[in-house]
Amino acid sequence: MRGKWLLAGGTAIFLSIGAGAFVYWRNIQPGPNTGSPVTKPDAPDTKAPPPTFFGDEVSLTGLLQAQKTVLVAAPIDGTIQEVMADAGSQVFQGQVIARIRNGKLDTSLESATAESEKLKTRIANLEGGILAARLEASRAQADALRAKSDVVAAEKFYNRQVLLYKEGATPRLTYEKSEKDYQQAQTESDNLSAIAKNAADRIDSLNVDLDNAKKLSEQKNQDLETARGDVSSGELQAPADGIVISRKGQPGEQITKAVTDFFSIAVNTSVMKAVVEADPVVLPRIKAGQQAVVRVAEFPEDLSGVVRELKGSTVIVEFTSPTPEVKPGLSARVKIKLVKLP
Repeated sequence: MRGKWLLAGGTAIFLSIGAGAFVYWRNIQPGPNTGSPVTKPDAPDTKAPPPTFFGDEVSLTGLLQAQKTVLVAAPIDGTIQEVMADAGSQVFQGQVIARIRNGKLDTSLESATAESEKLKTRIANLEGGILAARLEASRAQADALRAKSDVVAAEKFYNRQVLLYKEGATPRLTYEKSEKDYQQAQTESDNLSAIAKNAADRIDSLNVDLDNAKKLSEQKNQDLETARGDVSSGELQAPADGIVISRKGQPGEQITKAVTDFFSIAVNTSVMKAVVEADPVVLPRIKAGQQAVVRVAEFPEDLSGVVRELKGSTVIVEFTSPTPEVKPGLSARVKIKLVKLP
């Protein structure tokens, strides 16, 4: 009897184990597709981090800019020959910051120089020729006066021989010789007078040539000065004291007068501005006239500033720079105490 109970108990245990295994097997099988949506993991948050708050203050980052910037255009078309200032350089009014060469202007200058020198030589030769002509004319005039005096003497002697010959008081040969001498003296006097006149006319002609050469020389000298000015205009000077913010072009490259921002120079850098971007969350709590603190890594102390303007999400903070080390282009952090919203 006891054995039957043991057999029945073992059978019950075995059936229990089998039923449990069957239930487990059913649970692990994939169920029918009921079209239920599959839950996806949350996407990472790609939004910009919120602004950094320190109680009622916000800290924003941006760049320093000058209040006033002067654009310096390329003065002529040509090739950049030399650059003496770059971004970050401090320059002074009148300082040469670049040189531009133009081959056509150089050629014009060479031609104008040659023409000017040629005229200088011509003027010197004409002045020398006039001096020589005056000496020649002086000698010719003296010879002509002497010849006229000889004519007068020969004429007197000839007239006297004519009277004597008519009276039979002088030989025929003496009379004829006096006549011949008179004629020769007259011819020589005429020739020397002509030479003296030609010498005087040459002086007048040389003076006219000299006047024309001087007038032409003045014109060529003006052309030369213009050519020199054109070439020297390629020497670019800083229009004011300041700091170079940017520059275009490299030595050897071509540039034209159309490049109006060859150099950008920040002037009066003692008054500057920090330009920062604010999150829309804090924009309603930033107003013009609010006090601000500007921090620059290159300067150990905080700089006091004022919010001057808001343009969209851009906040412009004006401050006074105590040192040239604080200059445009540097990074800055600005702290602004936020106003309370009503």
